[in-house]
Amino acid sequence: MNGKGSKRRPSQVDNETLENNWNNIFMKRVIDISAFKSLENNRYADVVQSEHDEYTVHCYGDSSQGIVNSLTTKNLNVAEDYAEDWVEEVTR
Repeated sequence: MNGKGSKRRPSQVDNETLENNWNNIFMKRVIDISAFKSLENNRYADVVQSEHDEYTVHCYGDSSQGIVNSLTTKNLNVAEDYAEDWVEEVTR
């Protein structure tokens, strides 16, 4: 007796085309906009834009901490101001 779904249907596209199509549909596209770095306190931040026209700020402490803080906004000026303030916070 052969049950339904007992073997995979033959593929109509190769694996590379399948992966590219999947990524184009489901993966988030991110564009780096700007980066800020402080020489005094090892803090840095980057601003990226998503495909939904949202700007995300990733704030980093020293290299062992990874992302410490983040902000998502629709306004690029707000995002860049937040990143700049994060970097300069300790040096003021």
